[in-house]
Amino acid sequence: MRLTKQTHYAIGILRLCAEAGDHLVRAADVAHELDMTLQNTLKSVHILTKAGFLAPIRGRNGGLKLARPASHIRISDVVQVIEFGSDITAGEEARSGGGPILDNAFAAFIAVLDQHTIADIAKPAISKGARPSKAPKATRLKEKATKSGTRIAAR
Repeated sequence: MRLTKQTHYAIGILRLCAEAGDHLVRAADVAHELDMTLQNTLKSVHILTKAGFLAPIRGRNGGLKLARPASHIRISDVVQVIEFGSDITAGEEARSGGGPILDNAFAAFIAVLDQHTIADIAKPAISKGARPSKAPKATRLKEKATKSGTRIAAR
């Protein structure tokens, strides 16, 4: 089964919040870290908040944090919410048109995801919950080009 980009983004957002521990994560930092637009980040944050996975904190020092422990957020629930809407049982209705073979395959897929949580994919926090920040895209491209022997002109 192929998942949408939005589902990958949602899982990435939850993973980043889990890795941050008790620290708040800014939406702009999430967008940068996952190479998303801020608009797509905010759209995903809205859906995840409405579904009860995120607890955004408003204000100058605000940000994002998980609404419950990462070990209590099953990946299957996130996939079903993003792919089929806020009603998790909607996934069952969406399967009914595919016949029993596709229904069984979908059920097996969800059963595997049901065994894993966001905590399973989050990296342990490094010293006091801080994470090394991702290098800007231009820096990563320069490093990649240097390794491959390609020269990049300075701008």
